[in-house]
Amino acid sequence: MAVLIVNMRRSMNRCFIRLLSGILVALCSAAAPCLASGGGDVTIGADKLPELKSAVVVRILQFAQWRGESAGNGTEPLRMGVLGGDKITAALAAHAGADINGRRLEVTTVTSIDDAAHCQVLYISDEDGDHATLVDALDLRTLPGVLSISDAPRFNDDGGIIQLSLENGKLVFTINTNCLEARHLFLSSRLMSVAHVYDDGS
Repeated sequence: MAVLIVNMRRSMNRCFIRLLSGILVALCSAAAPCLASGGGDVTIGADKLPELKSAVVVRILQFAQWRGESAGNGTEPLRMGVLGGDKITAALAAHAGADINGRRLEVTTVTSIDDAAHCQVLYISDEDGDHATLVDALDLRTLPGVLSISDAPRFNDDGGIIQLSLENGKLVFTINTNCLEARHLFLSSRLMSVAHVYDDGS
């Protein structure tokens, strides 16, 4: 009986990982009709990319845990602040009200570090190519308990926790585990198994 239970658990874990991987692949495959070639370059249609990123972000939140004050009582709304980018803001706002492990997702725009400090999740958009200004405006190191996510290049280098990027036409995410631990946050090992881990070269 014990062997049977262990085998069942292993099978469930494998199915869980395949399910998450399948969701990410499916989301990226949905953008395939929007791929256009020009001079050897392949790009994803701008109208589909915000929807793709927002779906992946909300799925990631299902595997995140907050500690201390940010955890609340486990039933309080989960507040996501969005800085920059009208299109990604609208795409994320479409998920407002989603159930994140018993917590209702709230999506709001932020304009200051004080706004961001009252959120559990912070998405910084590179939609307008103004990433450097946005990161300078919000010192990520002063935001304990806030899960920071961005599609900006070098976001992990700047102290951001999760960086979204395109690789071979697929949307992938890279996690800065050092910053994750420093902010008193936890991501499921199941999520980590399908993510890239940031290497700071140390």
